[in-house]
Amino acid sequence: KNTDMKKQRRVQKSFLTFAFGGPKTYSGVGMRKAHQKLVDEQGLNDSHMDVIVELLGKTLKELGVADADITEAAAIANSVRDEVLCRDSKPKSLYERLGGAPAVDAAVDQFYEKVLADERVNFFFKNTDMKKQRRVQKSFLTFAFGGPKTYSGVGMRKAHQKLVDEQGLNDSHMDTIVELLGKTLKELGVADADITEAVRTVSGMRFSAGTQSQSPSTRDLVVLLLLMPLLTNSTR
Repeated sequence: KNTDMKKQRRVQKSFLTFAFGGPKTYSGVGMRKAHQKLVDEQGLNDSHMDVIVELLGKTLKELGVADADITEAAAIANSVRDEVLCRDSKPKSLYERLGGAPAVDAAVDQFYEKVLADERVNFFFKNTDMKKQRRVQKSFLTFAFGGPKTYSGVGMRKAHQKLVDEQGLNDSHMDTIVELLGKTLKELGVADADITEAVRTVSGMRFSAGTQSQSPSTRDLVVLLLLMPLLTNSTR
C-alpha cells in the first residue's frame, strides 16, 4: 500500500536475477530483516506466500516459460519461505511428522483398498499393475511430503490428458476420490493442518498439469493421487 513500486520492481528484478542464477547484482538487506515488519505489523504468513507463489506461476506461464522451469522457480521462491516469514528454525517436514515411510506406506495401501473396492472409480485402475502402482505412489508421496527424493515419473499434463480423453475423468470422479481420501486420512488420524500442508507442497504441480488456477485445496492432492496410474503405465 505504501510501497515505492518503482524501487520495488528494481530491487525485485535484481533479487530474482541473482536467485535464478544470473549476475549477482543484488545488494539489498536479508530476507528476514526485509520482511520482519510485515510479519510483526501486518501478519504476513504462509497463506500470503502461497498467493505469491501462485501469481509467480501464472506470470511465468503467460510468458511461455516451460513447465519444468516454472516448477524450479516455485521451488526457489519456496526455499526462502522460512526466512521471509522470520521463523527461527525450519519445522519438521510433513513426512517426518506423519511418521516417515511406515505412515506413507499405510496411507497408500489403505487408500487403494478403498479405490479398488469402489465401482465409481475402480475402472481407472482396471489394467494397472497395482503392486507397481503402490510402489510408485509411495515414492511420489515420500518426495511430495518432504522425504527422500527417489521419485521419477512423466509430467502431470501427459498423465492427465489421457485420463480425460480416453476414460472421461470428470468432477464426479474427483468427488469420489475426495471422499475416499478423506476416509483414509481420517482413519490414520492425519490433522487438517497437515493435509493443507501436503496440498501446498504439491500445488506447484497444478501448472504442469494444466489445471485451472485456484486456491490450494484437497482436490489438488487428489488429482495427483488419481493420475498416478498413467505415470505407472507409461514407464512399463
